[in-house]
Amino acid sequence: MKKLVVVAMAAAALSAAAMPTEEEFAKASKDVQASLKTQIAAWQGGSISDGDLAALMLMNAGKYKDEARHYVCLQAAFAGAARAGDTVLAANAIEKIAAETKGFGAVEERKLIKKALEKVDAQKSKVFLRDLEVERAKIVYATPVSDATATTIAKMKMTFLPSVSFKPPATLADAVSLMRDMSRDMDPFGGAAKGVNFFISGPEAKDLPKMPMIRTNNISLYSLLKLVVDAVGYDFKVNDDIVIVFKNGKGSTPSDQAVVARMKQIMVPTIDIKPLSTLKDAVEILRKASKEYDPRKDGVNIVLKTATGEPVPVVPKIRANNISVYNALDLITGAVGYGFEVKGDSVVIFRKGGAAKK
Repeated sequence: MKKLVVVAMAAAALSAAAMPTEEEFAKASKDVQASLKTQIAAWQGGSISDGDLAALMLMNAGKYKDEARHYVCLQAAFAGAARAGDTVLAANAIEKIAAETKGFGAVEERKLIKKALEKVDAQKSKVFLRDLEVERAKIVYATPVSDATATTIAKMKMTFLPSVSFKPPATLADAVSLMRDMSRDMDPFGGAAKGVNFFISGPEAKDLPKMPMIRTNNISLYSLLKLVVDAVGYDFKVNDDIVIVFKNGKGSTPSDQAVVARMKQIMVPTIDIKPLSTLKDAVEILRKASKEYDPRKDGVNIVLKTATGEPVPVVPKIRANNISVYNALDLITGAVGYGFEVKGDSVVIFRKGGAAKK
């Protein structure tokens, strides 16, 4: 906790200071590099711990103007925190990487975590990953959450389901019941309190909406829950150890919901994104596939929004079979740190944290 206080104080001091000139920034970068070299040498000599070095890297990352050095500094912070088993510091580092580094998606995240834990034994890695997700849940939510709430969110994000299928005339109640059962069967945390408790707020089960056809593979329980509630115009919130599902009274329109439902109903036999394809290439592939496999042959209008001068990221190799257009788009955009939302009859793709969402 002391490290977090130090990091917070340093961040506050940086934000309060006036923006430096180019020359001042260049000098600061040199000073930072010299200081870090000294500290790294001390760490190599055994006089500074992994955790202390990680805290130092996290504090100084923001002083680098170029993204490459900024990223390397944050990466070193995460690696040091992982070696030290400091999940609070590691969660802060990886969330900063996700928010501040272009093209950092799920694939890069898995590689970073794997590399950081390659010399940690399996049992310690398992505990570290569990506690890391709990701490990340506390950071991601805008309002403070309890330990129990963060643990429930982490449990859902770490519960991966190999195959899920919802077919008409299944209702929201059926979908929630299935997710509840699967969460208990595949709970990654174990212990006495297995699974996730779901509660549907609102009408009786017989009056709940029917589910569109959804088929998906290798999906987290958290992502599946988002798919399910989005498909029927509902939402959810986590309150300690209970997930409350409720009707969404604002936000998406019936038109938006209809587009989302169609994206989830259009199944593509194979999506194959090969190396060196850009996000623009991948979007075009998916747009054509949505039209080819749409029974109505209308397809989905997918629009990529980028800021002026913003480079289009290269997508890692992605291959998926029997996947919906919705899940394919979620997979592709997530791999490069982008997101998407439905605007009227179109699906707009934007960089998370960027201005392209407007």
